Amino acid sequence: MTSVDHIAEDSKTIDHVAEVGKMVGLKKCPFCGGEADCNNAGFMQYGWKKWAVECPMCGVVTHFFDTEEKAIEAWNRRAGDGE
Repeated sequence: MTSVDHIAEDSKTIDHVAEVGKMVGLKKCPFCGGEADCNNAGFMQYGWKKWAVECPMCGVVTHFFDTEEKAIEAWNRRAGDGE
């Protein structure tokens, strides 16, 4: 695979993350404006049932949460939201 192929694959991945983020109602990243992704894929291999939201563009990630809903709620909370 050439470096151009890797760039094309990365672009497809970022597009997919954007689609999934829109489906679950994630706000854009507060730091770079990128589309976020809520997942537990990296944690399930260790038997952990934890969720986190991350931005694949800049790498910012939430803490780990017991449910997907709590991770999304934490990601979507912004300063000035009254919480």
